Amino acid sequence: MDYAIMTGGDVAPMGKEGVTAMHKVFDWANTSRNGFMLVLASNQPEQFDWAINDRLDEMVEFDVPTLEERERLVRQYFDMFVLKPAAEGKR
Repeated sequence: MDYAIMTGGDVAPMGKEGVTAMHKVFDWANTSRNGFMLVLASNQPEQFDWAINDRLDEMVEFDVPTLEERERLVRQYFDMFVLKPAAEGKR
């Protein structure tokens, strides 16, 4: 296995078996020669099982973008997907 993708929709229905499934992923990672990166994303990280949180080295919080950042994102995507294609004659 080169990679694994699991979502809350995959794990949540497993209940307590979800922790076992995550342990299997961690066990696989210990034998991987490619290195390992686990990315968890949640609006409520405190709801992760303690066994999962205990294995996390670092948590990064992403705040809601400021008004200026949102304007910059809109401008960037407008330029990329509207202005540039229009200038190139694409629809």
